[in-house]
Amino acid sequence: MAKKLFNAENQPDNRAPRGKSFKTMVLDALKTKGMTEQDFIEKLVERALVDGGVYLSELLKRYSPIPKQTHEPIVIENWPKSGTPSQKADAVLQSMSEGVIPPDLGALFIESISKSLGIEEITELAKRLEAIEKILNEK
Repeated sequence: MAKKLFNAENQPDNRAPRGKSFKTMVLDALKTKGMTEQDFIEKLVERALVDGGVYLSELLKRYSPIPKQTHEPIVIENWPKSGTPSQKADAVLQSMSEGVIPPDLGALFIESISKSLGIEEITELAKRLEAIEKILNEK
């Protein structure tokens, strides 16, 4: 039997089989106790009002979640738009050293630059492999 090459239409299926979501498992467990989702919510509200503490905290987290922190747009004045990844990382380091951007965001920028390089490498390797396979198939 001929070995099939992977291409856009023929890809390996490495996805792990998915099980039930946590919410579905909780709802199933509630059913075994003779409760509905509404019953559970009513019980949580009752406990929150009577006992407070963790129950009240959990209720408030779901009723009014704390919004995620976001940063205002950051402008790096010496940003080389068409520069190399190394030049861009240098610009980030310079901005960090001048206090323009905080170190945690600078590290995030540099990590993003590094990951984009990895994506470029993989893309280039895939193109090269495809070209080699094409040459081998033509022979």
